[in-house]
Amino acid sequence: MKKVLFVRHAKSSWADMSLKDKDRPLNKRGIRDAPVMAQRCVEYGMPIELVISSPAVRAYATASIFHEVYKLTTPIQKEEYLYHGDPSDFEEALCGVDDNIQCVAIFGHNPGITYLANDLDSNRYIDNVPTTGVVIGQIDINCWEDFSISNTVLKDFLYPKQLI
Repeated sequence: MKKVLFVRHAKSSWADMSLKDKDRPLNKRGIRDAPVMAQRCVEYGMPIELVISSPAVRAYATASIFHEVYKLTTPIQKEEYLYHGDPSDFEEALCGVDDNIQCVAIFGHNPGITYLANDLDSNRYIDNVPTTGVVIGQIDINCWEDFSISNTVLKDFLYPKQLI
């Protein structure tokens, strides 16, 4: 059984309008929410072993905070195609994971994360995965190359306003 956390980046700053979208950093709320949500995932019992992230500053910064809270030593894997990626891009990133890893956290953006959340459970509609929202999926496979969104079950949906 493999587990995956699909995480939308924390709240980003629009203070410097000269920055490219990809270069926007986290704002104060994002910096506050990310460690809280990472700790919530620890308490939930999600033993993240690998972090994969969009290269956008806000996504990578969120991934870095989770990485730090989990005290991981493996490097964060950046995947360019996760910048505004869709569910098939998340699927592609997971299909290359080492089979010894049981739980992965993957960091991206909306609308892709919300589309993915709704692909996981057709009986539950999620209007919007908010910033730092975590969609927890579980799939009964031994090899990540067999990963598919269509066979992944939505186990839970966590977001900051549940906790803060």
